Amino acid sequence: MKKLAQAKNKVLFSSLMVLVFAVAAANAAPITLSDAQTQGIEIYGTSDEPPTITFSDPGRDNIRVGRRDGDRVSTGLFAFELPVLQPGEFIATASLTGVLDYNNADTGHNADLYGLNYRSSIDVLESDWYSGPAPDPSADATMLHQTWVEGGGPSGSVSTSGATGVEIADFLNAQYANGAEGGEFVFFRPNYDEFATSGRMAFFTALATNPDNHATLDVTIIPEPSTLALLGLAGLALLKRRRI
Repeated sequence: MKKLAQAKNKVLFSSLMVLVFAVAAANAAPITLSDAQTQGIEIYGTSDEPPTITFSDPGRDNIRVGRRDGDRVSTGLFAFELPVLQPGEFIATASLTGVLDYNNADTGHNADLYGLNYRSSIDVLESDWYSGPAPDPSADATMLHQTWVEGGGPSGSVSTSGATGVEIADFLNAQYANGAEGGEFVFFRPNYDEFATSGRMAFFTALATNPDNHATLDVTIIPEPSTLALLGLAGLALLKRRRI
């Protein structure tokens, strides 16, 4: 009888854990965030030390990465408003997708992807500009994916999904851990992996006429592991009480 009871308890515990994870999956909240820019943000920099920084016409429907003109090299930013997380929630998965208007960069001139630390304003700073080898020495920049876009490749959609590098979710969770709150802004920056004044690529901005060309950030929010653990412990308590 004792062995039979133990076997029943094991079955009940297994069923309980399946239920716990099913609850977690059911509570997962997939969200698609659109580029929050109300104007295209493109920055030019020169090879001077320090570089001379210029902001482009804010009405552009794309941001160029690579040669601008003369000795100026441009880069641009995607901005996203952080979602509000309830107590105990965290971002389990995240993927950034941008759409290339064109890719005329020379072979070997690739675009790296960085995440820039959160800020309360959507304003872009001169210090956000960078064009050079990884990693960017700035403490505000986190290398996410090296060679995110290869020079001379096809235009169209490009995503961080399946790419090798720092997970976007880890970067976002680090922002919350460092004090970010929902409603503040986080930035993603594709930039040339060297200072090269030839060729360029361009990503559509939120000003693009076709919304399918807007950059998006897909995130999935679920309760933190400790919350799931509490559900499991509650189940163990019920099993213990059942034995009594």
